[in-house]
Amino acid sequence: MASTFVSYANVTTQVFVTKPKGETHSDLIFSAAVCPLPTENLLPFYRQLLVWNAFQTGVTHFAISDENDVVLLVMRRPVAGLDYSEFKHAIVRISSVTLNTLLMLQR
Repeated sequence: MASTFVSYANVTTQVFVTKPKGETHSDLIFSAAVCPLPTENLLPFYRQLLVWNAFQTGVTHFAISDENDVVLLVMRRPVAGLDYSEFKHAIVRISSVTLNTLLMLQR
């Protein structure tokens, strides 16, 4: 597995190249940190993430990193057939959803 960081609109996205176990193809995983996990009122926070996952994120989804106690926005895409415009779209999408989520969390 290899990874790099790409920044766009003040959002840093980590891009991993990985080969799923038992598969012959490689995938790209785009991952951006959204916010730290809150220390209180976790149940309402998790409910809100589930609602946003269903209606706000499009092809991305929220994930939680147990080792860092942070909420991530993640997108997975096979490498096969990927061109620059699709890569750029993935970075822009991750960045825009992350920024929108931060704005909604501030409310």
